[in-house]
Amino acid sequence: TASMESDVPIVLVVIDLAEPGEAISMLDRAQVFTKSEEAGYPVYENPDEELVIAIVDNIMYLSPSRDTIPFGGMPDQNLGGNPFFQETLALLPESAYDIFLYVDTAGILSQDMAEIPAEMMGFVSYLGPMAMGAKITDGNSLVFDLAQNSDYSDVQDVMGVMLNADPINPDFWQHIPANSSIVLHSSNLRAIYDSLKGLGSALGEPDIVFGLNEIETQIGAFTGLDFNEDILSWLTGDYAIFLSYDVNPE
Repeated sequence: TASMESDVPIVLVVIDLAEPGEAISMLDRAQVFTKSEEAGYPVYENPDEELVIAIVDNIMYLSPSRDTIPFGGMPDQNLGGNPFFQETLALLPESAYDIFLYVDTAGILSQDMAEIPAEMMGFVSYLGPMAMGAKITDGNSLVFDLAQNSDYSDVQDVMGVMLNADPINPDFWQHIPANSSIVLHSSNLRAIYDSLKGLGSALGEPDIVFGLNEIETQIGAFTGLDFNEDILSWLTGDYAIFLSYDVNPE
């Protein structure tokens, strides 16, 4: 949430307590808090640290501002009832995770709209929420799932940028050394190159377009080939960039 007097975000930590009485007893013994009550619930404040702790039923709230703590009960508009949250959550393959992260991308960026270039507004308006889940499977494997609830066809229409590459071919991995430390594997390098030029134009960054056009001109002057027709036209298959360290140098 954000404070009423500024756009600076305020962190609110919410903890489910199995034994609220033990938490209250611990806070009562601490000598760094001033205790008071609100709506019948205990509140502990430390002005020097800008920390407020409240125990509301079986929930502990920690915040730098007392105003952000819901002493009157659950908010009517909560995250569980947010349709964008539910749609994004449904994109993840699992129903439960050990760690979960949700980011309202457009909401965060829109807090400082004055700093966003006009050319970026169309792109920002189509950036949907992002969700990431992590869980340990089989007792020892950490798995991450990431999803973003965006309609990239709309982004393409607004900015004239192709964002979709073709699915990679797993058979291509036979061309990559087994001792590779870092591997970037994708497909259709031409589409990505065209996207980069389109993004530069959409963002009003002439240096990007000029730089790429200059590369095309230099390659043409050096080889006598047309960069787009003679080179990019056949760069539509898989490609990979890999980094390998020689762990057994001679």
